[in-house]
Amino acid sequence: MNVARMASEPTAPRPTQAGYHHHRGGGGGAGGAQRVSGGGGSWERSTTESYKRMNHGTTRTLGYRSPVPDPPTVPDRLVRLEGARNFRDLGGYRGAGGRIVRYGCIFRSGELTTLTPADRAVVAALGIATICDLRGPGEVDRMPDGPIAGAEPVALPMGEGDADHGNMIDRVARAEIEGVTEADMAQIYVSLLDRFPSEIGAVLSLAADPDRHALLFHCAAGKDRTGLVAALLLATLGVSQDDILDDFELTNRYRSAWRIAQLRPELADRGVDIDVMTAYFSAPRPAMAHALATLEARHGSVEGFLTGPGGVAPPTLEALREHLLER
Repeated sequence: MNVARMASEPTAPRPTQAGYHHHRGGGGGAGGAQRVSGGGGSWERSTTESYKRMNHGTTRTLGYRSPVPDPPTVPDRLVRLEGARNFRDLGGYRGAGGRIVRYGCIFRSGELTTLTPADRAVVAALGIATICDLRGPGEVDRMPDGPIAGAEPVALPMGEGDADHGNMIDRVARAEIEGVTEADMAQIYVSLLDRFPSEIGAVLSLAADPDRHALLFHCAAGKDRTGLVAALLLATLGVSQDDILDDFELTNRYRSAWRIAQLRPELADRGVDIDVMTAYFSAPRPAMAHALATLEARHGSVEGFLTGPGGVAPPTLEALREHLLER
């Protein structure tokens, strides 16, 4: 598989409202507007506009910028920030009973350390109330998130990232291993499920509480630990596995290709060919599919994992669906 494959987003489009305009003509506009042309029209989202969305009877103003996706029907999901490349809304997927996952409630990202002051204002405008940090204490000490106005940080460490795996780059440089494969990543994901079920369960329990919305969870790159939590959350909401894996692979579009290009000369100086470990810097679909299949083989279902080792009460999972799926 080509790990840099651009995943599609087969989801329900956002309704047209303030800040989202379907209009004729093509080409980019001034003032930071983003357009997607095709099919006789384009979607434009001004970087300075905001829109209002109803959530649990309250109107929340969101002020983030759209990506420039490939097909004109792809809904806005990426939050455009100067200091982060993989900050995304999990809304828009079709879940149980055909109900749509609410936009503006749950976000996923990588570490927030490099956010600019303007980025922090954008994130605060999303109404983020809770930030679940999945990184270990060492990672947090080296790269602290910094404050987001109005948000409560919650530490739910799922290991120390690369340090847990003996620093893969160093191991390749020392010729201890030949590279990192998709099969290796699958084993890393299974290990995370085995070691940190209660932390995963805690994120979903917080997400089930509307007073905690909007909720953001993140790790370092926003792909492995974050990808597992996102996959289990979406599965609990009844999102199809194809859509779950598509969401996982969006990291390849928004971050992995950039990160691989950034690291290639640095690793070459250390005698490491990054092409033998692209799976480590990507979001390989077969690896996540294997992890989910292993979970189901061992626990019967995602719900069995969450209510078993995850420690989540069944009513909490019902509350998750009630609050995160459109009625």
